[in-house]
Amino acid sequence: MQPIYAKARALDQWYAQNARTCFMVMLAVLIASFAAYMFFMVSSLSSGFAYQQIRRDIANTESRIADLEAERIARMKVVDLAFAKERGFIEVSPTRYIASAASAERFTMRDAQ
Repeated sequence: MQPIYAKARALDQWYAQNARTCFMVMLAVLIASFAAYMFFMVSSLSSGFAYQQIRRDIANTESRIADLEAERIARMKVVDLAFAKERGFIEVSPTRYIASAASAERFTMRDAQ
């Protein structure tokens, strides 16, 4: 077994030979993590703005629907029989039946005997 100092010395020697590679790897990791952070931050903000825009559109649509319903109700109250006749409505006469009771005779089993 090598003493700890020998292992540390070997690690120092390896680092001295590969310092540039270690620096580049750490720099790449730092840049990649910053890019990931920026991507998630921008996507989060854009989702929030899109959500607010959709909420505004829904509120505007609901307001427009309420206005149309109020207009429809107001127009329904304006229509009366005189207005309808003015526009060409013809009242239907009540239905008249010739006979309200059945006129044919009914036969039962008692009549057959």
